[in-house]
Amino acid sequence: MNRILSTSAVICLCLSAAAFASPPQHTVTQAQMDSAAGHAWKSADAALRKFYKAYSAVLDPGQRKLFEVASTNWLTYRKAYCKFQASAAVGGSVYPMVYADCMANQATMQLKELRNALVTPCLQEGNLSCPAWGPSLPNNSSKRTGGKASPAA
Repeated sequence: MNRILSTSAVICLCLSAAAFASPPQHTVTQAQMDSAAGHAWKSADAALRKFYKAYSAVLDPGQRKLFEVASTNWLTYRKAYCKFQASAAVGGSVYPMVYADCMANQATMQLKELRNALVTPCLQEGNLSCPAWGPSLPNNSSKRTGGKASPAA
């Protein structure tokens, strides 16, 4: 019985030593993770800005101003929310990554929300909660009219 336990202990020690002896094949540094998170944030913000620009183009001037105010307020909210979300990591090396991940995730969710709320239900005439409907929105090729841009899909 002692021999079995001794053999098991030696095997465990050998496996542990082997695990520590060879470094992982793809070591990822915090700087690399920060960079990736920053890239994701830039990409998400670029898609959101593209939507804002295209959607604003189909609104009348009064609606455009209201949309700009709402968008600016959302951006302020997002920044404050992500600072709060990353607050446990303040002063740590992971803070930039946590903050950037939050900013990217929020931008992605906002874009999805805007498409779902402002575009999809507004493709049919008669929905009075839609600032713009039909001809100027995407996925409605039968009613396209010239002059105004469609929000990017």
